[in-house]
Amino acid sequence: MYSKLNKRQLLGRLYGNAFIYGVGIVLVRAGGILLLPIYWLKLSPTDYGIIGLSQAITVFLGPVLGMGLYDAVQRFYYEWKEGERPRYLAALWSFTLFASFVLCVLLDAVGASLFGQIYSQVPFEPYLRIAVWTAFATNISMIPLVLLRVRERLKPYTLIVAGQFLTQTAITLYFVFVLDWGAEGYLTGLLVNASLWGVIFALSMLREMRFPVTAMHLREPFRYAFPIIPTSLLDGLNSVVDRYFLDKYVGLQQIGHYTLANQFGLGFNMFNQVMKNSWFPFLYRISAERADGPVVLSRFPLYYIAALSLPALGIALLTKDLIVWFGDEKYFDLYEYVPAFVLFYFLFVVGNAMGRGLDLAKRMGPTPFIQLAGLATSVGLMWLLVPRYGIWAVIGALIAGTTVRVGLLIVLSHRVYPRPVHGRRLLLLAVIVGGAYFAGSAVDSGYLLFDVLLKTLMVLICGVALVWFVLDRKPALALAGNVLRSLKAKI
Repeated sequence: MYSKLNKRQLLGRLYGNAFIYGVGIVLVRAGGILLLPIYWLKLSPTDYGIIGLSQAITVFLGPVLGMGLYDAVQRFYYEWKEGERPRYLAALWSFTLFASFVLCVLLDAVGASLFGQIYSQVPFEPYLRIAVWTAFATNISMIPLVLLRVRERLKPYTLIVAGQFLTQTAITLYFVFVLDWGAEGYLTGLLVNASLWGVIFALSMLREMRFPVTAMHLREPFRYAFPIIPTSLLDGLNSVVDRYFLDKYVGLQQIGHYTLANQFGLGFNMFNQVMKNSWFPFLYRISAERADGPVVLSRFPLYYIAALSLPALGIALLTKDLIVWFGDEKYFDLYEYVPAFVLFYFLFVVGNAMGRGLDLAKRMGPTPFIQLAGLATSVGLMWLLVPRYGIWAVIGALIAGTTVRVGLLIVLSHRVYPRPVHGRRLLLLAVIVGGAYFAGSAVDSGYLLFDVLLKTLMVLICGVALVWFVLDRKPALALAGNVLRSLKAKI
């Protein structure tokens, strides 16, 4: 199907799919942010410090338990023969379920001594034990969700994401407010919700699988994923190393502010996740169905980055007003970290947009070394600077390490999968967005509503400038029409 679409139609499909994904995900993330002041009635910054350190374990284990096999499903789904797909899925899902369960049982057995070497301020029982099993329960759902994305079943995916948020909210609020369990209640709510949906996804996979399976059904995906396994481990370490240094040199209350600022940064990263859900299947189908893939894909990263520049700018500028509007002074200080977290997550946008190539060329060998270079940069800077500069050293080290990783990924990706790089337009994009941020951050009239309106206007002006000077106004307007037609067809 993609082989017959022109550039504007392809872009319309990309953004149309992203919009459908975004309806659910954006509403979920916005709902999560709006729930923060409700949780603030019961949870202190210290509680958020405990939650942040505990959730780092769940985040660390996510890619480790997945072993890169989710990426293999995305990459090969349309290359597998239709009749063999159920056997591939049966082999991969069963293997990941069994292996992740064994690993979590081992971690549960040695957790008190192992995690005691990592954290000094948060005990294994109950917080980190809950985090380990939340990672296992979450892992059950990953391949089923990948299937929905790769098949472009947008509406069911969106409804499921919304349903997960609603059940998680109800369960977590019950444990925090009714049972008054504090940070333990919040984490327990995440575990119960992940377990509930894990059962649902396990039942859904029974219809997707067919047995018996052979070693062949694991061989090709593992050959692709094998270089990703150390990459997944390093990616997990990247996600937890900041908490390790914070635990050693920063108090729980400050870690709570750090965790909450990261939550607002994740509010932007949600938009990146929306685009990724559409972008990766889109890339793989282009690669599989078109001989002119590199030429077709050469301009798409520019549209990807430009589209996500606006929510990044909006969150960086407007979060301060949102926190002030919530009116809880003990949380005012967290805003100073938010723009830095937005920049940190925006680097992943650049990597996703411009760093695809190793996977398209099926040459994943360098990926562990890319991750290792980024991790070494972050750890080295944290080791040198965190004892003196605290949280700011951690954030700066994360940004530096991610810059190294993304830079290497882009360079190597363009070597193995060559296509043009529109450097002048990217530089112009950076100047426009950066100028809008510095102008907006200077707005401080003392009137909350006026500041919000003025900053919003700056974001809109920035969007017009990007369309006019970076994306070419006529093609961009034509693209808007294609997106609207694509949405109309899907809805």
